[in-house]
Amino acid sequence: MTYVEGEGMAYGIFDEAKDPAVALGFCEVAITRKSARSKWVKMLRLHLRPSADAQLVSGDSGVAMDVFTESILGSIRLQMAHSASTLKVYGRTNEQLGFLQVLVKHLHTQASEDAKKQFKASIEGRFLSIVVK
Repeated sequence: MTYVEGEGMAYGIFDEAKDPAVALGFCEVAITRKSARSKWVKMLRLHLRPSADAQLVSGDSGVAMDVFTESILGSIRLQMAHSASTLKVYGRTNEQLGFLQVLVKHLHTQASEDAKKQFKASIEGRFLSIVVK
């Protein structure tokens, strides 16, 4: 995949159990240079399929959180593919921010000691920040 530095790009999150696969949402990201030696991936926005958004509005957050989780995993894959030192994910809603806070705690409790030496995950304001050391 090619990109123009600083410009946005997008990727889809699909329900592959459906035939044909159905897009449940798409994620907008940007890859930027913070400095000459530091590249960042920023997850900017997640757009849900209208039916998933309607479920979220009605109080059923299951599909939306699954799509949000997959979008974070996709952003981490982009971080690795582009050798970016930092991933930033914005917690746009209180629910998303809460999810990011739980994710950081989970990473800290589940990662091995060796893995913890390889990355730092933290919440900075409303952002999840994952820095690869």
